[in-house]
Formats: sequence, C-alpha cells, structure tokens
Amino acid sequence: MDTVFCTCARTARTTTSSMDMHCFALTLALPYASENVFDCLRDLSCLVHWWPHAQSMHPLPPGLCNVGDMAVLRLRHSDALLRVLVFKPGKRMVLALGLPQGLVLLDLAVSGTGAACELRFRLETPRSHSPLRELRQWLWLRTLGARAAAAMQRHLRSSDRMVVAALNSGTT
Repeated sequence: MDTVFCTCARTARTTTSSMDMHCFALTLALPYASENVFDCLRDLSCLVHWWPHAQSMHPLPPGLCNVGDMAVLRLRHSDALLRVLVFKPGKRMVLALGLPQGLVLLDLAVSGTGAACELRFRLETPRSHSPLRELRQWLWLRTLGARAAAAMQRHLRSSDRMVVAALNSGTT
C-alpha cells in the first residue's frame, strides 16, 4: 500500500482560478477483479459500511451513479450532501461530500486485468490559509483517509460480491 500526503493545485472546470488542495492518496493492491471491485463501490449504499461515522444514505431522486446525482449521507452527528461529479463505468468515480468540516472530494479509480486490481483512493479538501487551521485540516484529512481506506478494504473482503465472484472464477 503506497500512501501519499500532498498539497496540490487543482483548476476548477467552471472557473479559471485554481484552488490549493490538501490531499490524501493511496493505492491498494486487491486480490479481486477490477470489475467486481468497481461494481461493489459504485453501489453507493455501500458507502455506509466504510465511510467513517456513516449511518445511512438517502438518495435524492432520480438515483445514484450518474453525473449530477445526489444523496444525503447521515453521519453520527450531522448530515453530508453527496454529489456524483464524475462517473466512468468500470473505471472511476469522483464524489463531492459536503461534510460539516468542509468539502471533501473522494476519487476512486480501479485498474487492472485478471484476478487482481489496483484501487487508487484519493481524498482532497480545499486548504485554509491559516497555519493552525491548515495543520488541523491536514491531520483530519489524514485520519479520515486512513480510516475510510481501512474500512473499505474490510468491506470489500467481507462483501458478498467478492465471495460470489471468487466462487464463479473458481478461486477462493
């Protein structure tokens, strides 16, 4: 597992200005076919099983996993608005989460062929320009990312989709 903590500049599509972002990124090597991993992650109701403090998800019509779709993610002490920004079937999705602590972009990209794949997991949040707040943001993002990635790995290992896919491919 490669973990990266970085600060990057991202240019918003709708504006010409750039925003400085804190990011947490890691690449997970998984013993599952990329199609199976993506199918599990694209079911955003599974987010409840691995996103820290998530309790339930309530899609806003018409549904989820199309660009522009939205949902309310109920957290332990508050709600977060979730919006699908990018959806490339079988490959990548980017979600915007309006958390009480601020905006977080969740970028999940799957690649690989055969019985194994790599999952690129990346969280980004806009940087504050106050040194103390910036340090707190960085620590919060690092903790959030580590917890979410570890819980996602546990969820994938225990997911019926992965077990059924392993049985269908003849491996266990």
